[in-house]
Amino acid sequence: IEKAKKQAFEILTKAKKDAEEIISQLKTVTPHDNERKRQGAIQAAREKLKRERSGLLEDLMEEVPLAKVAPQLVPGDVVYLPQFRQKGHVVSPVNAEGNVLVQVGIMKVTVAAAACQKTADGETGKTARNTGISAIAAAKAKHISTE
Repeated sequence: IEKAKKQAFEILTKAKKDAEEIISQLKTVTPHDNERKRQGAIQAAREKLKRERSGLLEDLMEEVPLAKVAPQLVPGDVVYLPQFRQKGHVVSPVNAEGNVLVQVGIMKVTVAAAACQKTADGETGKTARNTGISAIAAAKAKHISTE
């Protein structure tokens, strides 16, 4: 956590320094200069910010290392997918290529089984439960007399 805080602080100070530099460059272009020169300075500042942002995104989206051994996955297991930073449910077993079909939210994605991290709450199969209105109706029906 300390490393992340330090990295965030460094990114913030660099962004502030860059913003101050861009503002000073734009102030040097006086209103007396022609419009084309002012627009050129603004465009150059935008391009510089765009390059910085893409560099930061590349740093943040680092490659997730794959596990050495693929976990034994069966349909119904709950897995964590680091590349999506989401939990998902295994839909189909591991195929011959070592891929598995996982449902993450409303998406179904095919990922390498080695990229899946089996979670502690990974129950196999689904358990049917009486919930909602049907449970209430069943409970009320038990207490009705048959007179």
